Amino acid sequence: MNDVSQQTEGPCSPAVNNPKGNVTITCGGVPKKDIDGLMNLLTKTLGKNTQLTDTNSILSNVINDYLKENQGLKLDKIRLTNVVSDQARKINNTLDDEFNTDGIKDLILAGKIKEAETFVDSHAIKLDKGSEAQWYENVR
Repeated sequence: MNDVSQQTEGPCSPAVNNPKGNVTITCGGVPKKDIDGLMNLLTKTLGKNTQLTDTNSILSNVINDYLKENQGLKLDKIRLTNVVSDQARKINNTLDDEFNTDGIKDLILAGKIKEAETFVDSHAIKLDKGSEAQWYENVR
């Protein structure tokens, strides 16, 4: 198997698409044992949806967003754990909702939570009601 090197802009790396083999997530300021624990929490909470989702990208993105929002503050493991748990719950709700569009689900499966929110935000004004509006309220 050939080594593949990828780089991301945030403090967590890598954001890997369709990983084959082992992937290591490195986040400046977050110890590896904490990342491993967060990955276990994410996969346990996602349950049956774990195999469908790019859990490495999801966790990297969640931690990146957390670190950006809390820049300069000491790492709060409990808060970060709650953020990961909440995000996993929202992902499950989105994937299990038969009325959500495939476009939204594809973004979620790829770990592109912010892009899914942007998509919904850009369409929310046009919607009086519907699954996208409900999803929007669930993730806010």
